Amino acid sequence: MSTLFAPTPVRTPAASSPPPPSDQSSFTREQILDGILALNQSAPVDFLASFSDRALRLYMEHLQAAAVPRGRNARWVRPNDTRAISMHEPVD
Repeated sequence: MSTLFAPTPVRTPAASSPPPPSDQSSFTREQILDGILALNQSAPVDFLASFSDRALRLYMEHLQAAAVPRGRNARWVRPNDTRAISMHEPVD
């Protein structure tokens, strides 16, 4: 007979690992832009077009890392050759 105060088995969540990184170096510029727009619909295409392929790949990797639920396996390491804080000023 089950009672209200009967011990219930404790479930431990399965250790989830982040999805394996895809080899984005073989993606075309269009594929990178499509991937960014899928994760960030508010990014204007003309704004994204002003960045290099490498910068777009890094941004897409960052967006993919941010899409992973926070926790022990959620990590994104800023590349050593990028600034921690940067800004973009439009050219008039």
